[in-house]
Amino acid sequence: MTDHELSVCKTVCLNKEKISFLKKQIPSRKVLDAAADRHKALGHPMRQAILSVLAAKVCCVCDLANILELPVSTVSQHLRTLRSVGLLRSRQVGKIVFYSLSTPDIVQKTS
Repeated sequence: MTDHELSVCKTVCLNKEKISFLKKQIPSRKVLDAAADRHKALGHPMRQAILSVLAAKVCCVCDLANILELPVSTVSQHLRTLRSVGLLRSRQVGKIVFYSLSTPDIVQKTS
């Protein structure tokens, strides 16, 4: 018996109403792609650290670089990724750009 044969349901119990209802629960491809991009952005530990810091206080890239002990260019790349998927907001004051969370519920506190 092949792996494919083992994975196929041997019992046919088609409930057309249930199948129709559940198919409608699947978001559009655009929504699914955006969610996948957000999850990819959240998958890096330094990006998680950045979000944790920004949950406590608005910071500029220099602040974050010093806190995380990383080069400014590295932090900038992480910020760009987080911003591109809508997790951060930025506000420019003169030459300095300040970053904050787009919504406060992005970071879950762990103790």
